[in-house]
Amino acid sequence: MKILRRVTGPVAVNTYLVINEERAEGVLVDPGGDAEALEELIARERIAVKAILLTHGHFDHIGACAHFQRRGIPVYIHSEDAKMLYTHANLGAAMGCSVESLHADYEVADGEELNLAGMKFRVLYTPGHTRGGVCYLTGNTIFSGDTLFAGSVGRSDFPGG
Repeated sequence: MKILRRVTGPVAVNTYLVINEERAEGVLVDPGGDAEALEELIARERIAVKAILLTHGHFDHIGACAHFQRRGIPVYIHSEDAKMLYTHANLGAAMGCSVESLHADYEVADGEELNLAGMKFRVLYTPGHTRGGVCYLTGNTIFSGDTLFAGSVGRSDFPGG
């Protein structure tokens, strides 16, 4: 497994491309924006992206999702945050950022194991930052979104937190 990080979107979100090198396939985690730059990264790595995993539904983590969904890449999010993909609850309007709305292809639940691009991702339900916040555990790596910040816990003071 190879993991590449890119900082994307209007408020500098960590977006990850998780690659199964044996299969030349991957998964995007929290594509917050900059779809064209992510497309270039995917092309450079010569992989097929098989899924988008969202840790939560805030605008800064979902900004490029509609772009990739139009290419046939399914979007996964916890059921408690699914409505954030197409409502003001994603906080985009409140922050002066427009986000193209979309609907989730799959709603994940705590403890569920996803088999994507030949890799296993376990869903860990971690509400706090949002009602439907999750982390994804694969191997010895966890993708925590805004559940954790560098050196601190994530924010829980936004609506729905």
